[in-house]
Amino acid sequence: VGGANFGQLDDESWLENYFKLEEYKKANNGNANPSQTDKDPETKKLAKWLNDQRTLRNTGRKNKKGIIKKLIPEREALLTELGVIWDWQLHLRRLELEDFIKGYLELRKEYPDERPKNGDKRFKKILEKKHQIRFRYKDDTSEENKWRIDRLNEIKFQWT
Repeated sequence: VGGANFGQLDDESWLENYFKLEEYKKANNGNANPSQTDKDPETKKLAKWLNDQRTLRNTGRKNKKGIIKKLIPEREALLTELGVIWDWQLHLRRLELEDFIKGYLELRKEYPDERPKNGDKRFKKILEKKHQIRFRYKDDTSEENKWRIDRLNEIKFQWT
Protein backbone atom coordinates (compact mmCIF):
# COMPACT_ATOMS: atom_id res chain seq x y z
CA VAL A 1 0.00 0.00 0.00
CA GLY A 2 3.10 2.25 0.35
CA GLY A 3 2.98 4.38 -2.80
CA ALA A 4 6.40 3.25 -4.12
CA ASN A 5 4.93 2.03 -7.42
CA PHE A 6 3.09 4.51 -9.56
CA GLY A 7 0.89 2.22 -11.65
CA GLN A 8 -2.88 2.43 -12.06
CA LEU A 9 -3.60 -0.05 -9.27
CA ASP A 10 -1.37 1.85 -6.85
CA ASP A 11 -3.06 5.13 -7.77
CA GLU A 12 -6.42 3.59 -6.89
CA SER A 13 -5.05 2.12 -3.68
CA TRP A 14 -3.40 5.42 -2.74
CA LEU A 15 -6.63 7.36 -3.34
CA GLU A 16 -8.61 4.80 -1.35
CA ASN A 17 -6.28 5.32 1.63
CA TYR A 18 -6.36 9.09 1.15
CA PHE A 19 -10.17 9.05 1.32
CA LYS A 20 -10.01 6.85 4.44
CA LEU A 21 -7.69 9.45 5.97
CA GLU A 22 -10.18 12.17 5.04
CA GLU A 23 -12.93 10.23 6.82
CA TYR A 24 -10.65 9.64 9.80
CA LYS A 25 -10.04 13.38 10.02
CA LYS A 26 -13.77 14.15 9.95
CA ALA A 27 -14.43 11.59 12.68
CA ASN A 28 -11.55 12.80 14.89
CA ASN A 29 -12.04 16.56 15.23
CA GLY A 30 -9.70 17.59 12.45
CA ASN A 31 -6.85 15.24 13.38
CA ALA A 32 -5.31 13.77 10.22
CA ASN A 33 -2.56 11.86 12.03
CA PRO A 34 -3.80 8.43 13.17
CA SER A 35 -1.72 6.43 15.66
CA GLN A 36 -0.09 3.11 14.91
CA THR A 37 -0.90 2.10 18.48
CA ASP A 38 -4.65 2.60 18.08
CA LYS A 39 -6.78 -0.36 19.18
CA ASP A 40 -8.81 -0.29 15.97
CA PRO A 41 -7.06 -2.45 13.33
CA GLU A 42 -8.30 -0.24 10.48
CA THR A 43 -6.88 2.87 12.15
CA LYS A 44 -3.56 1.05 12.71
CA LYS A 45 -3.49 0.08 9.04
CA LEU A 46 -4.22 3.67 7.99
CA ALA A 47 -1.51 4.96 10.35
CA LYS A 48 1.00 2.51 8.84
CA TRP A 49 0.09 3.74 5.36
CA LEU A 50 0.54 7.37 6.48
CA ASN A 51 3.90 6.50 8.03
CA ASP A 52 4.89 5.01 4.66
CA GLN A 53 3.92 8.32 3.02
CA ARG A 54 6.08 10.19 5.53
CA THR A 55 9.01 7.90 4.75
CA LEU A 56 8.54 8.40 1.02
CA ARG A 57 8.47 12.16 1.50
CA ASN A 58 11.33 12.44 3.97
CA THR A 59 13.86 9.89 2.76
CA GLY A 60 12.35 7.91 -0.07
CA ARG A 61 12.32 4.14 -0.40
CA LYS A 62 14.59 1.98 -2.50
CA ASN A 63 12.82 -0.52 -4.77
CA LYS A 64 14.15 -3.95 -5.84
CA LYS A 65 16.10 -2.35 -8.69
CA GLY A 66 17.84 0.01 -6.29
CA ILE A 67 15.93 3.09 -7.48
CA ILE A 68 14.82 5.47 -4.73
CA LYS A 69 11.16 6.39 -5.03
CA LYS A 70 9.86 9.56 -3.39
CA LEU A 71 6.36 10.78 -2.66
CA ILE A 72 5.17 12.68 -5.71
CA PRO A 73 4.53 16.39 -5.08
CA GLU A 74 0.80 16.21 -5.88
CA ARG A 75 0.29 13.56 -3.21
CA GLU A 76 2.37 15.50 -0.71
CA ALA A 77 0.28 18.61 -1.40
CA LEU A 78 -2.98 16.71 -0.87
CA LEU A 79 -1.80 15.24 2.42
CA THR A 80 -0.41 18.58 3.60
CA GLU A 81 -3.70 20.29 2.80
CA LEU A 82 -5.49 17.58 4.76
CA GLY A 83 -3.39 18.43 7.83
CA VAL A 84 -0.75 15.71 7.92
CA ILE A 85 2.16 16.59 10.19
CA TRP A 86 5.24 15.43 8.33
CA ASP A 87 7.71 15.35 11.19
CA TRP A 88 5.50 13.60 13.72
CA GLN A 89 8.28 12.74 16.20
CA LEU A 90 9.41 16.36 16.40
CA HIS A 91 5.79 17.40 16.85
CA LEU A 92 5.43 14.97 19.76
CA ARG A 93 8.67 16.23 21.37
CA ARG A 94 7.39 19.81 21.11
CA LEU A 95 4.08 18.87 22.75
CA GLU A 96 5.93 17.04 25.50
CA LEU A 97 8.13 20.09 26.13
CA GLU A 98 5.12 22.40 26.23
CA ASP A 99 3.44 20.09 28.79
CA PHE A 100 6.59 20.20 30.91
CA ILE A 101 6.79 24.00 30.65
CA LYS A 102 3.17 24.36 31.79
CA GLY A 103 3.82 22.24 34.87
CA TYR A 104 7.17 23.92 35.53
CA LEU A 105 5.58 27.37 35.49
CA GLU A 106 2.86 26.16 37.90
CA LEU A 107 5.56 24.85 40.23
CA ARG A 108 7.49 28.15 40.14
CA LYS A 109 4.32 30.15 40.69
CA GLU A 110 3.58 28.23 43.87
CA TYR A 111 7.21 27.63 44.91
CA PRO A 112 9.52 30.31 43.44
CA ASP A 113 12.56 28.54 44.92
CA GLU A 114 11.38 25.26 43.27
CA ARG A 115 11.35 23.48 46.63
CA PRO A 116 7.89 22.18 47.53
CA LYS A 117 7.19 22.24 51.26
CA ASN A 118 5.24 20.09 53.70
CA GLY A 119 5.53 16.93 51.62
CA ASP A 120 3.78 18.44 48.58
CA LYS A 121 4.28 15.73 45.95
CA ARG A 122 2.20 17.30 43.16
CA PHE A 123 5.32 18.47 41.35
CA LYS A 124 7.41 15.31 41.74
CA LYS A 125 7.21 14.39 38.04
CA ILE A 126 8.01 17.96 37.02
CA LEU A 127 11.11 18.02 39.23
CA GLU A 128 12.22 14.63 37.88
CA LYS A 129 11.75 15.86 34.33
CA LYS A 130 13.66 19.06 35.17
CA HIS A 131 16.58 16.94 36.36
CA GLN A 132 16.49 14.91 33.13
CA ILE A 133 16.39 18.05 31.01
CA ARG A 134 19.26 19.68 32.90
CA PHE A 135 21.36 16.54 32.58
CA ARG A 136 20.54 15.98 28.92
CA TYR A 137 20.55 19.48 27.42
CA LYS A 138 22.60 21.75 29.71
CA ASP A 139 25.73 21.63 27.54
CA ASP A 140 24.09 20.54 24.30
CA THR A 141 24.39 23.32 21.74
CA SER A 142 23.43 21.18 18.74
CA GLU A 143 21.10 22.64 16.15
CA GLU A 144 18.69 19.76 16.77
CA ASN A 145 18.11 20.89 20.35
CA LYS A 146 18.41 24.66 19.87
CA TRP A 147 14.62 25.10 19.72
CA ARG A 148 14.24 23.23 23.01
CA ILE A 149 16.97 25.21 24.80
CA ASP A 150 15.66 28.51 23.42
CA ARG A 151 12.14 27.71 24.64
CA LEU A 152 13.42 26.79 28.10
CA ASN A 153 15.50 29.96 28.30
CA GLU A 154 12.41 32.00 27.35
CA ILE A 155 10.71 30.87 30.57
CA LYS A 156 13.90 31.47 32.59
CA PHE A 157 14.47 27.78 33.20
CA GLN A 158 16.92 27.36 36.08
CA TRP A 159 19.76 25.22 34.68
CA THR A 160 21.55 24.97 38.02
